[in-house]
Amino acid sequence: MVTVYVKNDCGCCTTAMEFNSLQSAEEAFAKVGFGNGMSIVDDAGQEHGGVDTFYGFSTDEDEQSSRSLGYLVELISGSRK
Repeated sequence: MVTVYVKNDCGCCTTAMEFNSLQSAEEAFAKVGFGNGMSIVDDAGQEHGGVDTFYGFSTDEDEQSSRSLGYLVELISGSRK
């Protein structure tokens, strides 16, 4: 299992999710799409509500916690890959 961290819709907290692989995490995020307050079921069968999928996920909790509006602007502008 791989632990990934996502930003909650409050903007200040993160949630840990368990997936069999990073590909499985990507598929779960693609299934729900972009939004605030989304619900995702991880591969451990746990439903996580109140997730902000605009920020994606990270395997590093500190990195995910520091993502902000600037991160999104960099993604949109193409300066971050």
